[in-house]
Amino acid sequence: MRTHRVSDVWGVLSAVLTIFGHTFAEPRWEIINPYPVAGDITALDFVDDETGWLVGEGGRLEKTTDGGETWHPVQLPGSSTGAKGVDFINRDIGWVLGGIHPDHPECEQVFVTSDGGEHWDVMLVGDRLQSCNL
Repeated sequence: MRTHRVSDVWGVLSAVLTIFGHTFAEPRWEIINPYPVAGDITALDFVDDETGWLVGEGGRLEKTTDGGETWHPVQLPGSSTGAKGVDFINRDIGWVLGGIHPDHPECEQVFVTSDGGEHWDVMLVGDRLQSCNL
């Protein structure tokens, strides 16, 4: 009967786990520098590895189609007070909480798109949403 020292077993196990750990490792976060927008990012939503949306400080809405390498500003229709939140269910369909409507101060604006942000419809929601997570 052959016996193995615990240190030998742990050494082999450690080597195997290191090799397989690198092969089957989960994707890791990568720091992008420079940051995609100046200031804080207040909301972020990716629908796949390439397509994502973010809301930046001051209500800026931006979109990426290359996994975050580049970001492009998205203009919401009308004179909104800026985006507050974003939620997309796929590359085409999504909603943006847009702040108080300039002509209806009692209402919040919710923007909806079905073509990936090329065109937006505006929905008004009464009783101003004080806290809304999309």
